[in-house]
Amino acid sequence: WLKRLSAHGARDGACHAARRLPTLMAEAPAGEALAPVYQKLISRSPPGQLGDVLNCCRQLAGDSGLPPEVSLRACVENNEANLLSVPLGNESGGRGIVCDFARMGSRAHREVIYVDPRTDMLFSVDQERQECTSVKPKPQGNDIMAEMQKLNSDVAKPFHEALQREVDRYVAEHFPTEEGATVCGLAYANPGKEVGGNIELRVYISSQRTRPRGLWAGNWTSQWRAVFTPGQQAPAKLAGIIEFKTFYAEDGNVHFRRKQTKVSKVSETRDCQLFAAEFVKAIAHFEEDFHSHTEEVCETYGAGPLKAMRRLLPLAKERFDWRPFRHSLVRDMREAGKTAVEGHSAN
Repeated sequence: WLKRLSAHGARDGACHAARRLPTLMAEAPAGEALAPVYQKLISRSPPGQLGDVLNCCRQLAGDSGLPPEVSLRACVENNEANLLSVPLGNESGGRGIVCDFARMGSRAHREVIYVDPRTDMLFSVDQERQECTSVKPKPQGNDIMAEMQKLNSDVAKPFHEALQREVDRYVAEHFPTEEGATVCGLAYANPGKEVGGNIELRVYISSQRTRPRGLWAGNWTSQWRAVFTPGQQAPAKLAGIIEFKTFYAEDGNVHFRRKQTKVSKVSETRDCQLFAAEFVKAIAHFEEDFHSHTEEVCETYGAGPLKAMRRLLPLAKERFDWRPFRHSLVRDMREAGKTAVEGHSAN
């Protein structure tokens, strides 16, 4: 029944079972045996549903309790995978992105610290509540390693700033900002270990739209990486990942996900502004292509897979009655609970 519960979907599986079967779950195996199931349900929470899934898993855990390390690790995994963006509460109205590249320290805390590349400040994020709790200056060293790091940062700074300007322009032109929508695009620079060596530039774009009344939410994320030495003859290699997730929850649990990896080259490595423009132009091309193909998949679904399915299965366009499935899930869980009780009695 654990496999069936996981396959039932993060939101539906956790919420339906929690609301209807607290007594049966109390009799089911608990503790560390269920930790992988809880972590899987929480980490795979659909956009906008992390809090609901987390609360439902706590109900499922019952008196045994949801292990804090499991919930924290799963929340961080979910937020970083979805590139959660949070308002930083400053006067400029800036946002920070929760990603593994910007994380400072371990995941094993409720509040995890990340770097804001615009201001070079540190911001803490409550992973369960998905909000920024504090912003503070980044500590600066005064030893020889810090001096070398500063020299490398000075080399990367013109490219970083030019890339951030281009990303801001691109995001403002291509992503919605109306009610229910959030968007953030940030450029990060990671200087090389050697003075005058290569530099690493990354771009993270995170956009999310929610419509609670329509019972749907979705997010669009992309991340890009280029490593090069300023002025090198060979083009800089550019690689990235684009991912789109959407979730619809009216009388069901419908997910649509699409993910692609892209590779390109940036020929300009001397002029920072030309480099940034070519970098973002490649991103725009790949994301436009990804968007067009996603729309094509949605438009042709009825004429393709759905039509092929109709040859084998009747299609009445009626809402599916989930009650028989819930009854079978109750029966399986009851039998699992009895088996567990009998096993304990035998011991």
